[in-house]
Amino acid sequence: MARLTGSKASATRARIHESAMRLFADRGYRATHVTDIAAAAGVSVRTIHVHYRSKEAIVFGDAETSIAELATQIATGKAAPLDAVHAWVTQGTSGWLEPDVQLQHELAEQVPDVGHERTRLLTQLRDALAAGFAQEPGAPADQLAPRMAAAAMVAALEHLERVVITRVRDGRDVPPPDELDAIIQSAYQFLTAGADALR
Repeated sequence: MARLTGSKASATRARIHESAMRLFADRGYRATHVTDIAAAAGVSVRTIHVHYRSKEAIVFGDAETSIAELATQIATGKAAPLDAVHAWVTQGTSGWLEPDVQLQHELAEQVPDVGHERTRLLTQLRDALAAGFAQEPGAPADQLAPRMAAAAMVAALEHLERVVITRVRDGRDVPPPDELDAIIQSAYQFLTAGADALR
């Protein structure tokens, strides 16, 4: 769950993220300190704190920024929630499902702080989607239906992650883009039908 873009700042963030993930894999999360990450990435500790608010946030790269961008897109009405997420995942599959996803899940299971960070990010995503659903024309006045639709969408994205993780753990290659897109399309059709039922 990390979305990394191409600016100079993002390149620095990517270097920090990638260096940290290598150290977490080699030494373990608790044995790796921010000073170690700074040395490996060739930056100062201060630079790390400029780009990441916490050590556990580094695990998920640019996920928070990416979710914020999606939330803004939905809030401004530039795209319906379903269309926005479909484009978001399809255009950035290599970012959402990058090779680090298995280690991210392992760390989230093993380290409470990392698990809390993952939950916080997923909650941000659900909240953004629910707000978008609630603003759609014909949406029900109650808050339950939009939140249910948002939860279903997040569940679909988590399923994509589990597909990739299972393949990697079994020693197989990550599913090719067309196979991933087929899963995305299937989830998209299901969620579209669910959204229509809410109107």
